[in-house]
Amino acid sequence: MSIKDQIPVDRKCWYAVKCKYRCEKRLVKDLQNQGIMAYVPIQKKLRQYASGRKYSECALIHSHVFVYIKQSEYLEILNHVHVYSFLHFSGNICTIPPLEMDILKRVVGECQGMAIDNCVYNKGDEVEIIAGELTGLKGQLIESTNHNFKIELISLGMGLFINVEPKYIVKIRSARKVA
Repeated sequence: MSIKDQIPVDRKCWYAVKCKYRCEKRLVKDLQNQGIMAYVPIQKKLRQYASGRKYSECALIHSHVFVYIKQSEYLEILNHVHVYSFLHFSGNICTIPPLEMDILKRVVGECQGMAIDNCVYNKGDEVEIIAGELTGLKGQLIESTNHNFKIELISLGMGLFINVEPKYIVKIRSARKVA
C-alpha cells in the first residue's frame, strides 16, 4: 500500500512534511496561497550579534511543516520544490492527532522563561501538567535537566523540551524499577 493510499479520500487529517532546512515559513506561505492549510510552530529566540541583540524567528521543529489535507491534495504538496517527503515510519504515514497539534501551538506560546525549583522527578515517571496552557498533557518523563522536562510526542517520535513551574506538574506514577 502506497503512502498516498493511506490518506483518507473523504476527510482531512494532519500530517508532517519533511522540507528543506530554513524553508519552513516559505513553504507554509506557498501552501496557504494554494488554499492548503499548513502550519509551522515558530519560536522567537534572542540572538547575540557583534552589533547587538536581535530576536529571530525559527521553526520549533526544523525541516518539518504540518499540513491538514485529504488525499486529493497529496501530490500537490509532494510536488512543491521545498518538500522532500511526508513523515512516515516503516512505510506507514504518520497521522498527527489534533491534540498533539494543539500542544505544539501551546508550547510555542509558552516558551518564555519559567523557573523551576528543587523537584524530584525520575526518568520514566508518568507526569501530568495540571495548570497553564499545557493543562492535561500527560506523558512519560524522558529527561529532566537544567529545569527542563523532555516530553515525547508519540506520533512524531520526537521529544520536546519545555519549561514548566514545578507547581504545575503532578507525578501520576513513579517509574517502574527493574529488578
